[in-house]
Amino acid sequence: MKLIVVTSFLLLFITKSNAQNIQNKYSGNFSIKGTTTTANSTITKIFLTYFSSEKNALITDSVSVNNNSFRFNGAISEPQMLTLRFTANKKGQRLIRPPFSIFTEAADLKITINDSIQSIKVEGSRLQKEMEALQKKQNPYLQKADSLQRLSYVYLYQQKDSLKSSIAKSNAKNVIAEMQQKVIIPFINEQSNSPVTIPVLFQLLNSNYNNINLSALYAKLSSEVKKLPSADRLKQQIEKSNITSAGNAAPVFSSKDTAGNAFSLSSLTDKPIILQFMSSKNRATVNAARQTIEYINKNYSDKAFNIITIAIEKNEDKADWIKCIKENKLNCINLSDLNLWNSEVVNLYNVKKIPQCFIINKGKIIANNSDPEEQIAFLKKNL
Repeated sequence: MKLIVVTSFLLLFITKSNAQNIQNKYSGNFSIKGTTTTANSTITKIFLTYFSSEKNALITDSVSVNNNSFRFNGAISEPQMLTLRFTANKKGQRLIRPPFSIFTEAADLKITINDSIQSIKVEGSRLQKEMEALQKKQNPYLQKADSLQRLSYVYLYQQKDSLKSSIAKSNAKNVIAEMQQKVIIPFINEQSNSPVTIPVLFQLLNSNYNNINLSALYAKLSSEVKKLPSADRLKQQIEKSNITSAGNAAPVFSSKDTAGNAFSLSSLTDKPIILQFMSSKNRATVNAARQTIEYINKNYSDKAFNIITIAIEKNEDKADWIKCIKENKLNCINLSDLNLWNSEVVNLYNVKKIPQCFIINKGKIIANNSDPEEQIAFLKKNL
């Protein structure tokens, strides 16, 4: 009988120990010991941004580079992305280098920085090695897509050829879709027990070219990975994004027009609705709204659609918003909570980037995209 009691105690102890070992594998203190070997410029200061488990907040730390070396110390409760930014001097000019991210567990990292930020060498983190191996497979696709995207801008803005621009942009999207099918999905299937899958899925969630069932991919993650706090946040974000997927009921909202009068989406029930998110401070988003409005005015009767722009603005910029509406002839229903990204509408529709457009018909979302050319193509085909 005593043997049974002792055995039960040992099993309980082992179970708790295993859980603790899993946590200890990823959490704890980390250190970054770095050296700089730049020849054409001198890195003077380095900034590190990460979520501190000790302070339970996103923090930015900074250190000066002395004798070509620097050091950071911190603590994390799970694997996460550490972002490094650099300030450098070149012939008396102050340079801001592009940020560099490291996905790591608690570890002692050794970093060597060369002139090219992309050639930074990181040692000491198993998860960063996994991330680098994945990125190596992604890079040829990303470089090709980036070249096509740049080409589309040349066609559109320099050669004024919208057809060639549209083809180049479509080809870029196809390249990203191919990368997702040939690189991303196989990685998640094969590495379902790796925390690296979490930032990869977050990347997909925030991508402009995402036509993947993220809920199905999340379901493939191991139970161990799903225990991480970031996995729970990912799940919530995926569930929230599903709410505004095509086929779901359009969330009803209230907002205010330029005169401060209240407006409710529920007041519009008679015809399809174009819901366009923009900002007067972002030229591309204003152009997207104007392009959609011009197309509808040219190709449909003036009573075919209800067009609404939702401007992501702050109260101090109300005059600029109204001026933007007039200058760009955004003759439609123009709304804003004047509360930037804390807007009720922005949160209801889970808008993370702009431009973003929702097409609503009979109370349901029938399209959700960020490319004005795609939404126009959808209108041509379906309405």
